[in-house]
Amino acid sequence: MKHIVSFSVVSVLLACMFSCKPAEIEHAVPANVAKGTLSLTVAEKSGPLTKADPSAYTVSQDYERRINSIEILVFYRGGAQDGILAHSERLTNSSATFSMTRQYDLAVGDYTVCAYVNGAVELSAAQKASLSAFHGVAVALADNSVSESAGFVMSGESTTSVAESGTNTCEVSLQRVLNRVVINKISNNLASGSLTVKRVWLANIVTGQNVSNNVSGNDRAWAHQFSRAASPWTGSDLISSFTASALTSKAPNAVIANGGNVNAPASYLLYAFANLKSASAAEDALVYLPAATAWAPTKTRVVIEASINDVNYYYPYDLTLGSRNQTNTLDFVISGLGLDDPQGDPGDLARESLSVSISVADWVPGENKEIIY
Repeated sequence: MKHIVSFSVVSVLLACMFSCKPAEIEHAVPANVAKGTLSLTVAEKSGPLTKADPSAYTVSQDYERRINSIEILVFYRGGAQDGILAHSERLTNSSATFSMTRQYDLAVGDYTVCAYVNGAVELSAAQKASLSAFHGVAVALADNSVSESAGFVMSGESTTSVAESGTNTCEVSLQRVLNRVVINKISNNLASGSLTVKRVWLANIVTGQNVSNNVSGNDRAWAHQFSRAASPWTGSDLISSFTASALTSKAPNAVIANGGNVNAPASYLLYAFANLKSASAAEDALVYLPAATAWAPTKTRVVIEASINDVNYYYPYDLTLGSRNQTNTLDFVISGLGLDDPQGDPGDLARESLSVSISVADWVPGENKEIIY
């Protein structure tokens, strides 16, 4: 899914199709300064989605693509006012579809145009006073919701120029600030007997980012560390209450008969921020229990908790969440007993116990790979 924000320099009057009156900050152009008209159009780009692999689940849910509010920020680019706000406007939308057209009078020159969608509250004057301030706006995991009335936070930016005459078009591609992890299929390939998928969750998740997606290292806020409820990180205090649970966990209690599978990707959608493990060489190392003696940032992992013969086993997979707006599609084949700790080393799984196939896409082409344990 992609939304397009397009801008054209024209001189015709355009209408705004919204349910609420927009909040607009005017930045009047002095009479002695040459100006042009920037015409803004925002609409969802429809059409077939491109998939990197036939198995990649790229279907967008209604709550993932819903636009309830949008803030348009236009910043000067270059010159003495570089990065300073030239114009801003916030509009709200109460329908399932989104369409708008606007026009602004701006001084002739170059601009950076930003869009911020589904913010919990309107950006403050300080947050939109400059491009750098906007880039630093904090976004919490809990600011995103599977409720259509709230939706997912999105952002995007591009550059354009305004002239006194002629036509210019600029597109801003909106991206969700989160990544999506899809448990597409779980198959029971045990020698005999059924298994029950009790819970599925994301461990070692980042809970805070910013609009520019560049918060890294220990400056990040974390949750579900080592799948534990709290420090100390070893022992039996496994997590039972999840942060932003509708986004990060499922409890299907799904019984899978021997030789069968559960294939309901829309019911197994999980979400997390990018986990940019690039602060130091030490942080790039994976951290497993019981070897680890203290918490250290490590890769986000998806964990399947399955009951076999009334004993709980864990099947983890470490994710590479390098950029936002990716959808990661996972197929699990369980052929043997899992680990006794959700933060254990996947290398300790018997090689025939678990097979994982993964497809990665940005709701547009991405990479594909297969990992077998």
